[in-house]
Amino acid sequence: DEGINTRIREAADQWADQGTSLVDTERVFAASEHTTAQSPGEALFYEHVHLNIQGSYLFARAVFDEVVRQLPSALQDQASPEAPVASLERCTGRLALTDRDRARMLAAIWRSIHAPPFTDQLDHAEMRQRLLAARRELWRQAWPTSRVLAAYDLAVAERPDDPSLRYNAAQAYLA
Repeated sequence: DEGINTRIREAADQWADQGTSLVDTERVFAASEHTTAQSPGEALFYEHVHLNIQGSYLFARAVFDEVVRQLPSALQDQASPEAPVASLERCTGRLALTDRDRARMLAAIWRSIHAPPFTDQLDHAEMRQRLLAARRELWRQAWPTSRVLAAYDLAVAERPDDPSLRYNAAQAYLA
């Protein structure tokens, strides 16, 4: 909503002298190569509210860039300017975000759109069918489970103390 976003920008400007900064995701999304006609749509969202993986990555990247910008100069000077920021692929690999996990996320979104305000949208039936088809395809790709389990094994080996990762890996093995 343009009016709401304008008020958010104005509030951020009013508090800027006290250290408040705004990560303007509307503008970040509009400038994205994944956005068509300055409308992020399905490229970044599951529906009109929830970010998909690409949208979540762009959001996190914008917040990361702002945090780095606000670091004390002594810390910024220590950082290598050539140090690459982790790609979306690297992030999803470290999280062991498999087709099984993507299908589970789509299932949660699919369940959530069975209530207002989603049911009042003109494209509600098409959105439900599109999400269901995408979820079925992800489940199909998640088999054989050896590929899913290998992704979890690799991620857990990199971060053995991550309880969420271990939990998700255990769920995949149980499945």
